[in-house]
Amino acid sequence: MRRYALLSLVLIVVALTGCTVLTEREPPALPTFTAQPPSALPPLQASTGGLADAVSLLDGTCFEYLYSLSGATLVWVTADDQSAFYDAADASGMCASPAARPAFDFSAQIVAGTVSAATGCDAAHHLVALEQDDAARRVTLRLTLEVRPGCPYELVEPFLVALPRPPAGHAVEVVVSGH
Repeated sequence: MRRYALLSLVLIVVALTGCTVLTEREPPALPTFTAQPPSALPPLQASTGGLADAVSLLDGTCFEYLYSLSGATLVWVTADDQSAFYDAADASGMCASPAARPAFDFSAQIVAGTVSAATGCDAAHHLVALEQDDAARRVTLRLTLEVRPGCPYELVEPFLVALPRPPAGHAVEVVVSGH
């Protein structure tokens, strides 16, 4: 009987030692991946063709409101036009907080542009031409929209520039191609 007790004791010690050995092992190392995410690419940059970039006037205007303006032409000839834009953003109920209202000097310039919505990793507008047609009494901003594909992100890409004040009676239009 003593022999069975000693054998049982040895088996218990071996079993406990084996369990301890198993729990003290390091888990196997998992492989690591070094794929470059799309965000590692340099961001696309808008090109304004030498016109003053005024897109900062939209800072503080929420994504949802800008998204709702996709395809719209924005033209601000006076400070009242600019203020009306911010008032509409605030009244839309889409934004959690009131739009910022940065100042702009309209004495010799106006502000014109558009907002484009797209799906991709990044997007940027490029000014192709600024045309003035005196016979049609129109100033046209011709833009292309470059979209970097490969991501499922909803993008809002505003384009806003300061233009020399056009002759009286000239309408301003924005034409976007490429998306």
